[in-house]
Amino acid sequence: MVDLYSQRIPNKALEGSDGTTVFEVAKFLAVVGVLVALLVVSTSIRNEILSLRYEIEELKRSNAQLDEANQLLEIEYRSLATPAEIEEVAKEIGLISANDSKVLILEADRVYTPAPSQIAQSQIPREVLHE
Repeated sequence: MVDLYSQRIPNKALEGSDGTTVFEVAKFLAVVGVLVALLVVSTSIRNEILSLRYEIEELKRSNAQLDEANQLLEIEYRSLATPAEIEEVAKEIGLISANDSKVLILEADRVYTPAPSQIAQSQIPREVLHE
């Protein structure tokens, strides 16, 4: 049976070197590998941070534009929200007041059939397309 706790592993010096062993070279390569890995991770993290900062600046710029547009819309809303303005715009597009005698209020429980003179009609001028 082999005792693994007291077994010695030979660590030979590399041929033609100044006494450097294989273990020392492997240790050096491992340290260099870890340093390179840390450098790559650090660079990728910095790149991600710069990318996020750029995105934050773009979002701040967009937010400022949206705030400005919102303020303009709020001013327009306030100017149109007064009853006098609503009435003026309604008159411009041809609406009439509900208190006017021309308004006919229909009840929901009965069906109203308008007289033929009350039905809106449109007459489209007919044109000859081909002669």
